[in-house]
Amino acid sequence: CVSAPGFCLPPFVIIDQKRFNAAFAEGEVPGTAYGLSHNGWMDQELFHLWFKDHFLKYIIYILPDLLFCLWMATDPITIRKLFDLLQRMK
Repeated sequence: CVSAPGFCLPPFVIIDQKRFNAAFAEGEVPGTAYGLSHNGWMDQELFHLWFKDHFLKYIIYILPDLLFCLWMATDPITIRKLFDLLQRMK
């Protein structure tokens, strides 16, 4: 994620493994976060992890009052949960 003024969010890397291998992190960008998936794809659980523990950690101080989350595969219940989470973090 990169904002218009040039703020870059550290990467969130999804690995198709069951266990994390420290070799994956060699030479990583500072702040890189990792998620494990059986097929290497983002799922609802990983999206929640990325949003709550990675994205909000950096973005909440930049845009605390407004966040639009557009993701074609997200159902309305998930969006509601994310907005509830934002409200609790204020």
